Amino acid sequence: MSDYALCLAHLNGVSRAEYLGGLRPGADLDLRGTTFGQPLLRALLDALRDPSTGEPCFGQAWFDDAQFLGDAWFGESQFLGFASFRGARFSGDVSFDGAEFSSMTWFAQAQFSGSAGFEEAQFFGITDFGGAQFSREAQFTGAEFSRDTGFDGAQFAGIAWFEEAQFAGVARFGGAQFAGDARFDGAQFSRAAGFGGVRFSGVAWFEQVRFGGAAGFGGARFVGDAGFSGAEFSGDARFGGAQFASIAGFKQARFGGATGFVRVRFEGVAWFERTLFSGVAQFKEAQFVGVAGFEHARFLGDARFEQARFSVAALFGPVLCAGVVDLSGAVFDVPVTLEIAARAVRCERTRWESTATLRLRYATADFGHAVLSFPAAVTAHRSPFTTGLGTPGDEGPLAGSDNGVRVVSVRGVDAAHLVLTDVDLSNCLFSGAFHLDQLRLGGRCTFASTPTGFHRRFLWVHRWTRPAL
Repeated sequence: MSDYALCLAHLNGVSRAEYLGGLRPGADLDLRGTTFGQPLLRALLDALRDPSTGEPCFGQAWFDDAQFLGDAWFGESQFLGFASFRGARFSGDVSFDGAEFSSMTWFAQAQFSGSAGFEEAQFFGITDFGGAQFSREAQFTGAEFSRDTGFDGAQFAGIAWFEEAQFAGVARFGGAQFAGDARFDGAQFSRAAGFGGVRFSGVAWFEQVRFGGAAGFGGARFVGDAGFSGAEFSGDARFGGAQFASIAGFKQARFGGATGFVRVRFEGVAWFERTLFSGVAQFKEAQFVGVAGFEHARFLGDARFEQARFSVAALFGPVLCAGVVDLSGAVFDVPVTLEIAARAVRCERTRWESTATLRLRYATADFGHAVLSFPAAVTAHRSPFTTGLGTPGDEGPLAGSDNGVRVVSVRGVDAAHLVLTDVDLSNCLFSGAFHLDQLRLGGRCTFASTPTGFHRRFLWVHRWTRPAL
């Protein structure tokens, strides 16, 4: 447009025809600030239409701050060079379905008043939708992003569809707002995916999503149901400070790296049924206001629940942990049953505000300074925990270990509320415990044997003998 002082929309008919007639497929365009009615846009697209494909073909394309007054159809278009729609305003529906962007693409601060379609579009360069506003449906189903992609601060007022979308580079959604449903089912993130501080006001679906790099949801707010069932996290997954106001579903999800749910608040049901945690899983200071379900969850590293709070019934188990299940400082406000097969279980300073039943396998258990307000029963479970079908659960990570339970400390505990069954107490510390005379033992609990032989104490020699039974 350098040959004209006026924008394309304000040229007279002769000048406009001359300009459009000089265009060829793949031509560079600078149409920043141009106002497009549907007839003008149609004429422009026809002038750039490639005879071999029948679709418009752009070179460098600058549409910054342009206004599209009616529906805008760029479906199947090719953008061979840089494509910029920064700050553009689309008053009607717009379609870039199947479009191909070969270089950098910018839709930052663009406004879409109607439906926005980018279904199966291909973005081969760095792509930026930062701060874009989608007033109605935003369709990115099957879209492919080959380089880094940014939706930071974008606002989605309607349903946002990212199902089966592929992000080969870093994907950033930090601070975005989804007022409607957000659908990412089956999407693939090959590198880092950042959703820090995002607000999901509708349903947020990430089922069967594959996160190849680190996944960050720190400080995210899920107002509606959140579904991560079957999702795979190959790198670290961080949800620290996130809030789930409704159902949080992680059924059969797989976490390959370190997992952080530190200070997360679960106000609705939190389902981690059959979830696999391959690295350390952190739930420190998490708050489970709704039901917490961990049936048949598997932790190949440590499972850390220090200072977590369980306010309603918890279905904690059966759980398998190849490392330590750490419940130190946790608070259980309601009756709870925990079924745990683990190398160690730490309940130091754990508070039991109601009745508790702990069925353990393999574990070395520490109850030092635990606060028992109601009876708590600790039992060695002799047989493997069973699945919902009644078959024994897989205890492979603990294979070869002694499946007995060893309690190594009840120091500082009010033993009047403690019931121990079939546990090994031979190395247990009882110092500081009180009401030991009211400790209840069941089954076969073993204690350290009385020493035998001669032993010197200061200047005196004593002979120890075992009591006659």
